[in-house]
Amino acid sequence: MRDPLGCRPLLMPDKHVPPFLLISVAIVAAALLAPRLYARWQRRQADPDATTLRQLQQAGSDLTKPHEPEFFLYIPTEAGARKIAGTLTAQGFKTDVHQTESGKDWLCKATKRMVLTKEALAKFRQEFISLLKPFGGDYDGWGAEVVK
Repeated sequence: MRDPLGCRPLLMPDKHVPPFLLISVAIVAAALLAPRLYARWQRRQADPDATTLRQLQQAGSDLTKPHEPEFFLYIPTEAGARKIAGTLTAQGFKTDVHQTESGKDWLCKATKRMVLTKEALAKFRQEFISLLKPFGGDYDGWGAEVVK
């Protein structure tokens, strides 16, 4: 069988391709593609706020309008979670503290009406990480509903 232009055979049923050759081609292709895919993945991991903003925009959200993002802060103790909630409430956040389903940690969910920008979100991320450090807590990012 020949290709549509008649230049070369598409399939060679009478020829046998050794399996090691097919495997070698697959390994070379993976080696050539893997660094690009990994670099793309790393860029997205390096800026999770930009990734979430992009996802909101792709879902149809108007990023020039105010949103009410929920920020998720996990703290090992109830006392620590309540102290962090108090600090965030003083900064204009609405907060809700409750124990996680696993019973291992406490979640301080903070919300604040704002226009979402990478700069503002990066600033909050750094502030949350600094605030959580003495309590051994973790910042787990944020989410928001689509606003049209």
